[in-house]
Amino acid sequence: HVLVRPIPHNLPHSQRRITSLAIEKATGGPVFFGNSIYIRCLNGCYLDVESEGIMARWRDRGLWQSLLIEREGTEAPHKRGPIASEANHLVQHGDVVVLRAHTGRLLRLLPPTATGELPQLVATACSHAEAQR
Repeated sequence: HVLVRPIPHNLPHSQRRITSLAIEKATGGPVFFGNSIYIRCLNGCYLDVESEGIMARWRDRGLWQSLLIEREGTEAPHKRGPIASEANHLVQHGDVVVLRAHTGRLLRLLPPTATGELPQLVATACSHAEAQR
């Protein structure tokens, strides 16, 4: 498992449960671009994508929970995954990644629209460039 950034000490306890994540692979081992990964939340459920919505509802690791990991800027012309030359490159510290859902859409973090709101994670992006905005 690769843990994502530590939780800030000043983050309210009510928000901590959604900020602690673990990245898992069905087969274990290192994560390479082109692999399917699963993101487990602190509640033990995995992120799942339904239409454009992203939730953490089930402890299953199925199709709806699988996310294809791609290096930012390496999208194939058909826009359904990374270019072939990116397969089998190890994901390393500092790499900028893009996550593609089973729907073909890319995950995108939308900034809060009002003071005090949290950013919203959605599966709406159609390209790497759009996912990084």
